[in-house]
Amino acid sequence: MRLAHPSWLLAAAFIAACPLHAQVQNSEVITVASDKFLRWYGHANRTYFIQISDPNDHLRKWTWAPVIETGNNSNISHEVGGTANNGFFRLWFSDEPTNDPDGDDFDYDGLTNLSEVTTHQTNPLMWDTDNDGLSDTWEITHGLDPNDDGSINPDNGADGDPDGDGLVNLMESWYYADPNLVDTDGDGLNDYDEAFVHGTWPDVADIDGDGLNDYDEIITYNTDPWIGDMDDDTLTDGEEVLTHSTNPKEMDTDGDWMWDDWELANNLDPTNAADGLLDADGDTLANKLEFVFMDKGYDPVVANNAAEFPWTEDPDGDDLNTQIEFVTHQTHPRQPDTDGDSMNDGWELANGFNAKLNNRVSGPANHHPDADLDGDGLTNAEEEQYATKPNNADSDGDGVDDKTEITQGSNPNDPDDKNPPPNGTVPASFTFGDQSGSHSEKYRVQLTPLEGDTQGVRFRTNREYGETEERTFRLPKGAKYKIELLHIGTSPKHRGPPSPDYDYTLEVNDTANCITVVDPDAIMGVHNESYSYHAYGKHATLFVPLFEWVTPKGSPVSAPNNAGDGQNEFTYDQASPGVLTMNLKVLVKPTGTAASTDRYGKKFWDRCIFKLPAIVGSTFIWDNANPGGKSNAVGEHLNAKATYTTLPDQNSSFGLKQAEFECDSDNTSLPKGDFEVFYMGMEKNHAGGDPTHRNWFHYYRLNEGGTGYDYEPVAATRSHSLSAGGDSSIRIADEAYLGDQYLVTTINGAGFLVATGASGTNKYYANFIGVLQHERFHANGQTNAGPPTDRDSDRLSNDFETTISHTDPDLPFSAQGVFPGFADREIWAGGPVERDAIQTANTDQDWANPGTNSK
Repeated sequence: MRLAHPSWLLAAAFIAACPLHAQVQNSEVITVASDKFLRWYGHANRTYFIQISDPNDHLRKWTWAPVIETGNNSNISHEVGGTANNGFFRLWFSDEPTNDPDGDDFDYDGLTNLSEVTTHQTNPLMWDTDNDGLSDTWEITHGLDPNDDGSINPDNGADGDPDGDGLVNLMESWYYADPNLVDTDGDGLNDYDEAFVHGTWPDVADIDGDGLNDYDEIITYNTDPWIGDMDDDTLTDGEEVLTHSTNPKEMDTDGDWMWDDWELANNLDPTNAADGLLDADGDTLANKLEFVFMDKGYDPVVANNAAEFPWTEDPDGDDLNTQIEFVTHQTHPRQPDTDGDSMNDGWELANGFNAKLNNRVSGPANHHPDADLDGDGLTNAEEEQYATKPNNADSDGDGVDDKTEITQGSNPNDPDDKNPPPNGTVPASFTFGDQSGSHSEKYRVQLTPLEGDTQGVRFRTNREYGETEERTFRLPKGAKYKIELLHIGTSPKHRGPPSPDYDYTLEVNDTANCITVVDPDAIMGVHNESYSYHAYGKHATLFVPLFEWVTPKGSPVSAPNNAGDGQNEFTYDQASPGVLTMNLKVLVKPTGTAASTDRYGKKFWDRCIFKLPAIVGSTFIWDNANPGGKSNAVGEHLNAKATYTTLPDQNSSFGLKQAEFECDSDNTSLPKGDFEVFYMGMEKNHAGGDPTHRNWFHYYRLNEGGTGYDYEPVAATRSHSLSAGGDSSIRIADEAYLGDQYLVTTINGAGFLVATGASGTNKYYANFIGVLQHERFHANGQTNAGPPTDRDSDRLSNDFETTISHTDPDLPFSAQGVFPGFADREIWAGGPVERDAIQTANTDQDWANPGTNSK
């Protein structure tokens, strides 16, 4: 195409190239010859545009030539005319496919290519020629200059505000508003307020199309301009306000329990509550009463059998039957909380509250659900949940206030239950309610004791319709409950069918505190959009475990037991190497807990492990059925088996130990169980020392700290010293362990020691210490000297006999008394020496079985 234009007055040309769509022009070079023709090579299917530099503002201001050329793999030439001395040209191009380069819109701004370079002088390849954020078309449509970014005229660019409404041009374009009008749609709200304050559209007067413009909805009626039927009664907000004079935010304007649209459809007046007490069908049942029982087959305009009406039932679970609610109190028999203040009707009436007055918004301040009328630390709403008295801090009069009883887990409504459960409590937190978008239903989670709880049924009810909330029960350990979720009612602000939709959530923190839930009916979890109630008539079972040690159990000191259930003493066997087998056992209450499988498919015993301490020098291993101490269930018990192999070499490795039990990684669920570990005294399977020594001798000597004396293997011999000459001369035989007597002595009237009898039999470590001291006296405390230092040659010096033994230094058998033939040295060593050693011996570390610390 060639168009003449008077501004083409050029005598010479400056050659230039212009990029397009991020491409660099590198082949189409414009040349100008003396014949005043522009020439360049035109590639096939490429569209070209030309810009001419303004002679008065070279290279800064450009004018689009009214020319659009299409290449065909050949030279393109274009004649220019004029008398100017020089000129500059820019060549733009596009490879956009086209059959109509003039009529196409390469930059998608709503303007044809030809109109851009002729009529508007805008860039056909840029939707926003002046780069101010406003499209060329929008600026032209609204009287702005598409070639002015606002640097000349402050109101012309993206940040200009010609109409002064607070919305700059860019924002006006985003919201389809007119930059020259403060209120584009004429609804009474200025454009800025619609866009940023109210969230409506400045160019639409009635967004939801309900017959009320946005101003009336927001300012006059406080309805939602985006929702055409605020109360979901099938009447638009406009119809309610302009036609029926009903409340667009209440589906039951007159509060007679019947919906506005239903009343209109049945020739009743939705603004007159009196017609709710009329009997349209003449069946003696009031309109409003039949209406709320329509789901049970009753109909206000169709006669029903009044004799079958369920007057004595309590369908909303507020402890008031329908007759008492409707006839006596005029409360709603299908809504547990008629006034919507989160406290149910029966509780409010029983405690002097007004069940038809929303105490959250009016009424006495101390009747507000969050107030604490009796100052016991429980709000009125909490008192309603616990069924306690809001005007009596101690509802059952047992001397313990309600809050304390709730906290400690006793029953605030039972005067015979004022103490904490003897085994403690566990918190069980339930999350329940309607989690769906309908926000319509109210539920009650109910726990019925099956075992281990005398408090009776416990329950919590949603405070609000259509909300989920978390409520915590303090449950005694060892209890079992039936869990039910009862549907209490559908909000009167929601209609049906299809309501109620029975969406619900029921969760409990059963992954901690050892709590477990068995749920064969799958009522737990989140359940969505079902018009038949999934949990109806179904239940889950909640177990709150209590653990009791069976093995080990009790004190191994005060109540030792080494056999059967409850044992707390364990002894390595007589094999070599010795083996100690530990059979751990815990009783779990309530019944059925130990072998239960929870709702996640996890077995209860997999949550429980046993732990045992190391015994230095002994190899420890859990049974194959109990890897890492994991328990297994047998009936009502959790068991685990482990073995220690090889007796330790040190006496200190025996003795008091503790077994541990963990559930859910909590080692406080059961106190540690004490037990004692022993060796067999008469065996020879100790790990260190002389293998010919019996265990008792090996470990007694370790405990006593002596090594100079030795073991006498001949059982018939008595412990003795061969001759005076120190510990190395002492040999101790089995009698020192198995038992013997020491001599009983006294000081007679002449002041001399005399034997009067023998003690009872002494055994084990104390006896060993006595015998050892006896023999040490012989080996280390006597001499072979004769007269004059030992006049009677009884190997006791004169001074010793006179000042210590109180024997006669002139008679070698002066102390024999009832034991003829016993020399003074034997009476002294076998009497006071042995006696004092036995009576003062520390037997705390005697781990022989039998031995001092074992029965």
